[in-house]
Amino acid sequence: MRKSHKLQTLASGREASFENQRFSTRKLRLSIEMKEKRSISPVSTPSRPIAQVDVKGGTGISYDERMMLHRHEWSPEEQECPARLSRPFSRIQHYGLMERCILVPARNITESALLSVHSKEYVSLVKKSAKLTTEQLYDLSGQYDGVFFNSFTWEASSLAAGTVLRMASLVASGKLMNGLALVRPPGHHAMYNEACGYCFFNNVAIAAAHLLGSPPMSTFCPNPSEVAVPPPKTPTFPQFKRILIVDWDVHQGQGTQFAFYNDNRVLFISIHRYERQKFWPKLREGDFDFIGDGAGRGFNINVPLNKTGMTDCDFLAIFHTIIMPVAYEFDPEIVFVSCGFDAAVGNAEGKMWISPACYGHMTHHLRTLAGGKIVVVLEGGYFLDSLEEGCVHVLKSLLGDAVPPLQAQGPPSRSVRRTLSSSIVALRQYWRCLNIPGLSGTVLRPDLSRFPQNSWPLVKGVIWPDINPKLPKPLIAFSRRLLQKCFPAPLPKSTLADLLVLLQVDASSQRNYPGPSSALRMKRFDSPISFFLFFIT
Repeated sequence: MRKSHKLQTLASGREASFENQRFSTRKLRLSIEMKEKRSISPVSTPSRPIAQVDVKGGTGISYDERMMLHRHEWSPEEQECPARLSRPFSRIQHYGLMERCILVPARNITESALLSVHSKEYVSLVKKSAKLTTEQLYDLSGQYDGVFFNSFTWEASSLAAGTVLRMASLVASGKLMNGLALVRPPGHHAMYNEACGYCFFNNVAIAAAHLLGSPPMSTFCPNPSEVAVPPPKTPTFPQFKRILIVDWDVHQGQGTQFAFYNDNRVLFISIHRYERQKFWPKLREGDFDFIGDGAGRGFNINVPLNKTGMTDCDFLAIFHTIIMPVAYEFDPEIVFVSCGFDAAVGNAEGKMWISPACYGHMTHHLRTLAGGKIVVVLEGGYFLDSLEEGCVHVLKSLLGDAVPPLQAQGPPSRSVRRTLSSSIVALRQYWRCLNIPGLSGTVLRPDLSRFPQNSWPLVKGVIWPDINPKLPKPLIAFSRRLLQKCFPAPLPKSTLADLLVLLQVDASSQRNYPGPSSALRMKRFDSPISFFLFFIT
């Protein structure tokens, strides 16, 4: 009876929360509808609409209150909240930057454009979510990793993807020099048929596929030849052949990586917290040795951060050492930035110390590429003070303002220097700018045969040491040390290598399946010396 009473109390509390959220949602939507009836744009600003601009160039900005209708209905304290959109926009208005920008109205995306990156079944599922009951939305949200649905998720996601595509088209055609798309929900975690990490549609990947004129080339998207991207009715730009995507969100943008993993038309570079696969999304694909496959080999660059507390010096060192040299050699025709601010100061989850001004500096560097054609798209960032100031610095950089001096000066951390060395070794045979004299070493090629198309749900079927309770505790501890020390590049001569010979572990063959082999799982310690060596490492 006590348990039943507790469940009833939780249910009643949830229903009360639903009613409060429904009321606030109806209030916001009613406000938007009243503005539309008065023929007033949802954004009341003196910015120039794009339709009224005859001259070429300028900086575009996108914002629409309808994207704030998507929210967590049963957890009002959720960090991916509507204020992530309203706060940066208010700050931009406070500094008077809207008067210098061109307003690009939001628009919904077509389903055919979504099918260039996502499956038909998945798009249909998200669209049907608008007609589900609250309980059905609750159940649907639980099917994915870090995702919440409400009745406005389809509308907001469609607006976000369509707005980014429109901004990219305007920049590609030369009607805008560059642009900042303030959109939510974010997109870089969304995969072929899976929502993930607050993301439903991969906004940047969809826009890039539109400019390429064909679906991404990737083994993670089955049967891409069956998907046809319709050409624009009045093409104003040729199909692009070289697109750069830089993702500096603190979480790896695995959705974008998967989309273009076999595509040499897109250079994807990601800086993300990794900590040797301990930080979400905890994917083996986030390490430095995943550099693309097939035609795209060398065109996927991961810069994993294995320590917290990284500063401006570390991020700028990554820019100067890898990102900018490779980008200049690649010579992109347009640049996309998956601009997450969750590595900025104050983000409890990111645990980094990047200043808002540093984002302006990184944007300033990227503006030197592709004749200044750059589209910055909002991704993560959950400490609102850093988020709004970071957006201001990025927009000022797009407008051509001088970037402020950074107080932090000094060399990068030891951890970042190690990461840079590893990444350079993995990429040096594909980029002339990374052929540094005196640097030697090779990185074995990962095997993709065991990897699923969508990592999160299907990867649970793999026998990982962290989630397999049947493995002995000493073996689990050894497996973790094995992953940290022997993957992706074990040293040819070390005490650990000698130990691996005793335990019959083949660590020389790099696999994307980091669980222990069957021989290791069945190992029995037939002698005291082998048992002793097992524990001292």
